[in-house]
Amino acid sequence: MRNSPGQQGSGGYIAVLTDFFEPAVRAGGPVRSLAALTKSGIGSRVKVLTRDRDVGEKVPMSGVVPDVWVSHGNGEVMYFGGAGIPGVWRAWRTLWKFDPSHIYINSLFAVATGMVPLALAKLGLLPKARIVLAPRGQLDPGALSLRANKKQVALRILLGSGMLRSVRWHATSELEARHIRRVVGAAAEVCVALPLPTVPGPPAVHQRPSRPLRLIFISRISPKKGLHTLLEALKYVVAPVHLDVYGPSDDEGYGAKCHALAGALPEHHRVEFHGVVSHDRVNTLLRVSDAFVLPTHGENFGHAIYEALAASCPVVLTPTTPWTAAVAAGAGWLVEPDDVSGLAVLLEGLAVGSPEDFEARSASALACALAYYAEAEAENGWRRLFA
Repeated sequence: MRNSPGQQGSGGYIAVLTDFFEPAVRAGGPVRSLAALTKSGIGSRVKVLTRDRDVGEKVPMSGVVPDVWVSHGNGEVMYFGGAGIPGVWRAWRTLWKFDPSHIYINSLFAVATGMVPLALAKLGLLPKARIVLAPRGQLDPGALSLRANKKQVALRILLGSGMLRSVRWHATSELEARHIRRVVGAAAEVCVALPLPTVPGPPAVHQRPSRPLRLIFISRISPKKGLHTLLEALKYVVAPVHLDVYGPSDDEGYGAKCHALAGALPEHHRVEFHGVVSHDRVNTLLRVSDAFVLPTHGENFGHAIYEALAASCPVVLTPTTPWTAAVAAGAGWLVEPDDVSGLAVLLEGLAVGSPEDFEARSASALACALAYYAEAEAENGWRRLFA
């Protein structure tokens, strides 16, 4: 069984520009996607240019040596010390040295690794490479509704200046492809290349639901992800619930709000904030949880969602992700974004649910993950993306 999103193809190097890369853990799923790319069949063409620190950190990551090429999978990565103009300057000079055929930009709104390279390309100051842009869910309606004014200004500049005119867009699902075309226009060149995450299974064997009901939230603690909705809903749930929260907080005020909501809950609930979790622990945590809950405003893919399904852990999601059909078919339960009362009613039902219902949904979750994995293995979108 191959474990890559594509096969070795013709063409020159693929330069990946990203703020964060392994061993960073706080940036979530996109880091794992890029790490999988270096380990893939086209990985020998991949050269990653990135920062030497994790999200929100002021010091370099342990073991990272800046400004030299180091092996990662079949490809290579260079970490630049610090941020800002000096880092952009060194990345710009490095790009010219190996003359890539493709430049893959891993964020639309990142300044140093997104908007600046797009501007340089428009001015002819980057190598004559094909620009491939991954918005990573930044163009879904839920994401655009947060800090909307700043994003609308940035989009007007990007679109009005023509910086996005010849970009090839990387969508990780058909849902994200629709979001891209809605913002950029129907003529946008969009290539769907599915992420290829971890292998699913085997099935979890513990009997669900636990008493008390054991829920898990794994994501960034940010308004988009909807942790506040989950905590507000628990206020109205009579049955006892144990909620484990994993993930970094990228908004100090919002994080404080969530801690306050958790502290005000009735005594029969227990909420524990565990902070950042290493990827190698995620499967184990999901397998001993009754349900994964993410009342998000929108996801272009949702690595944590896939990992829950792959651990045969049913999911509670909003209908704003690519997994809506799978959930509706039995892999979990759906609730609207910001629907506190609806989520409270749903969680109350889960707490007193039958083992048979949970067993069926667990089996459906694993079947969904297996089907996705098979599709991703067969999908050659990555080859087209860098053709």
